[in-house]
Amino acid sequence: MANIPLITFNKGELSPKIDNRVDTDAYGSGCRRLENMIPEKYGCATRRPGLKYIYDSTLAPGGAANDTVIVIPFIYSVSVAYMVEFGNYYARFYYGDSILEDRDSNEVWISTPYAAEHLYQLKFKQIADTMWIVHPLYAPRKLTRTGVYTFELNVIDFRDGPFLTRNDLIDPDNPSTTTLACDVTEPGSCGILTSNSSIFLPGHEGALFKLVHSRATKHVYLTNAGTSDEIRGKGKYNLITRGTWTGTITWQRNENNTGWETLKEWKGNSGANQNVNSSYEEESETAKHRIYSDDAAGFYGDLSIDEPYESGIVKVLAVLNSFTASVEVYSQLASTSATRRWHEGAWSESRGYPGSFCFFEGRSVYAGASRSLADEEFSASDYPELVL
Repeated sequence: MANIPLITFNKGELSPKIDNRVDTDAYGSGCRRLENMIPEKYGCATRRPGLKYIYDSTLAPGGAANDTVIVIPFIYSVSVAYMVEFGNYYARFYYGDSILEDRDSNEVWISTPYAAEHLYQLKFKQIADTMWIVHPLYAPRKLTRTGVYTFELNVIDFRDGPFLTRNDLIDPDNPSTTTLACDVTEPGSCGILTSNSSIFLPGHEGALFKLVHSRATKHVYLTNAGTSDEIRGKGKYNLITRGTWTGTITWQRNENNTGWETLKEWKGNSGANQNVNSSYEEESETAKHRIYSDDAAGFYGDLSIDEPYESGIVKVLAVLNSFTASVEVYSQLASTSATRRWHEGAWSESRGYPGSFCFFEGRSVYAGASRSLADEEFSASDYPELVL
């Protein structure tokens, strides 16, 4: 067999599995072992840079012994970059060739929830001053650079899902009879979420639940000038107007209580018989719609929604027992009555959390399988106050 000269190494170290694959381009551009060398794009290989002692990572902040760490780059800009050392329940920061210290020469570090044995499963993505961190056993968090010497690690507050299949649709042939009812409905209020079955686990703290009720308000009306009542929720909206009027009619929208904005607008001139028939497909569960008229004498408007159901979201603050949990209302509930139409949040300590994360076309994408509640084993001692 002819000897084939190797004159380039930019394919790096190759697997022994292609030792006989002389027909591949990689065969002539790599080597079996590349130790303490760095392949360059031009084909040559150069010695790697030397190492420099910076700090003893076997000592955690406070002097505790530390045997497992990972080091992750935190690149804020083209001129400012840090290294983050994650250890057993802490994160330490480096800048340049030294440990990061504040203006008073104190070591900069923060507490984290991550145990040493879970560090190698952490996944990281970063944009500018924010790094997203996920792990199947921990709620997704953001590590944020808040100043030259300050960092914060906070749980991401998801307010609109994701959710699992609706309770009554899990088994259509044998629909569940488990109901949920919340004694408060207004956003920001705290109350009690009650089930007629034993469904709450200690790991449900922080979980979201979506309750679905038959819609109480399907139409709102406005005559002459003023502001109509509101309709909220996801679905197709329809506006029909009648009458002979002069003035301006505005269809307004408010998402996540960020303020009312003009969605559509019409003007009636010189007492014209202005008849409007307009529709809008709303994608947000938290959006509200209404009609506003500045001075349209003789105007009549009807705003309706086709969706027959209305949903609201609550977050579990604490599990009281297997039948009840204290909750905060995130989005308006339609009723305090019990309903079989409810969704459990896909992420919680009981269900698990996403183990992967990426950005795609300007969106945050999380991935990971939920654990089955059938696999969980809890006893009465797991509850702080078990009342059956």
